[in-house]
Amino acid sequence: MAALIEEDELLAREWVRRLLVVEHGGALSCDWLGFESRYTRVPGPTPADKAFLAFIVAVRFPRTVPLWPVELLDDRRLGIVLRALAALAGSDAITVGTRS
Repeated sequence: MAALIEEDELLAREWVRRLLVVEHGGALSCDWLGFESRYTRVPGPTPADKAFLAFIVAVRFPRTVPLWPVELLDDRRLGIVLRALAALAGSDAITVGTRS
């Protein structure tokens, strides 16, 4: 969720919220498994959107994913994915960002 919040653009889209956020008894939660099974079939996401979401879902539920779609990510989204991978590995020592 932190990666989607940081990325900001996708979470602002109605179709993402509709597929991801569910309400149970007045409380909101994320239905990641339902989201994963549906986001590739809705109209609207670009190949870059789908690539970013595939990586983020794979971080949420670690699994094997092809790496070739990484070429579709811009620098901002690539940094978000790399930070999510570092967090998945339990690392707080790796810095991902622009060198000065």
